[in-house]
Parts: sequence; structure tokens; C-alpha cells
Amino acid sequence: MPNFRWFFNCWWSEDGIRFNLFVQSFSQLNEKYGDNTAQNILDNAYVWNYLRTSNETTAEKISKKIGTYTTTSWSESSDKKSDNGGSNSMNLISRALLTPDEILRLQRPYLLVMASGTEPAITNSPDLSKWLFNRLLGLGDKNWNIKVRQMREDAREIKEISPLQLWDIDKQTMELKQMKKEKELEERRLNFMKRQGGIDYPKGNL
Repeated sequence: MPNFRWFFNCWWSEDGIRFNLFVQSFSQLNEKYGDNTAQNILDNAYVWNYLRTSNETTAEKISKKIGTYTTTSWSESSDKKSDNGGSNSMNLISRALLTPDEILRLQRPYLLVMASGTEPAITNSPDLSKWLFNRLLGLGDKNWNIKVRQMREDAREIKEISPLQLWDIDKQTMELKQMKKEKELEERRLNFMKRQGGIDYPKGNL
């Protein structure tokens, strides 16, 4: 989508337009829009829904995004030569809420939801065929729904995206200057004709 960064920043904040973006890995955004725009898109995404990935870099980014928590770590040692038999200790350590390896093992119907300003949560997301909306929309089982979606997709009109019309102020300024210059030359030509007794000279010879 051309100029997606501009659409995402302006329409999302001012007009309340909601974008649903689906990617298999964050590298797709970087490849399509470049590192800066890709990061801008991620920074402005209010809700992240993680389903599944096989990309380790994506899993690491998700793990870092949901943060850490404090847990206890116990250690114990023994010494047969000592009368007291050994010692044990407890320490507080920081641990990732979900490690990249744990994120890679997350399977459906579970998904990880991360909303800005709230704690992350793992929730249940069953297949569409098990939802109430499935019956309300006249759909059926999973295989039938796939056929319906394909038929509807094939019936959609293909629309061409025209380039965004921008106001080229530099071009307009140059045109105004050229028009002003031509007007001044014409006025000089007419004044010269009056001084010469009405003789009409070709334009551009003054």
C-alpha cells in the first residue's frame, strides 16, 4: 500500500479508522516498508494478537514486549564431611514472562493478546466454525467455510490503487512566477508599442 505510514499515522489518530494487519514475521514489515516505517507501524499498533510463528527473531521480540516478572530461585548444597549436612538459600530473580522458546511452542486454540497499557494475557480463540457468528452468517463446518471464503474472494472486484495526489507547492510557485514574468513582458511590450506610435512588434523581441 503506497504511503502506508502516512495513512497509518493520520487516519488512525484523527478519523478513527481501524487497521487489521496480519504478518507471519516482523521481517515482512521491514522488507515491505523499510526499517523506520516498520518500527513506526509497530509503535502505533494498539493491540497485538500473537497466534503462531516459526521465526526466532519474532519470538524474541514478543518475549521482550511482554516483559519480565520476579520469581524465587532455590539452591541447596550438602557436605557429608560437615556436621550440619549442608545449606540452602533462596534468591529473587527476574525471569521473562514467556521465553522465546515458550512462545514458539504456543499452539491454537490459544493466543497471546497484548494491548497497550494493560497486562498481556493468553486466551482461547476457537475455530470460526465454533463461534455464534458462524451460524448467524449462514456458514457451516471448517471445510465449507473455506469454500465460502474462496467464492467470496473470487467474486470481489479488483480495484486499482491510484497514486496519492499531492500538492506540489514548488511546481505551483514556479508556474505563478512564470505567469507573472510573462505578464510583465506583455505590459512592457504594450508600453513600448505606445511609445513607438502603435507599431506591433513580435513577442519576445524586447
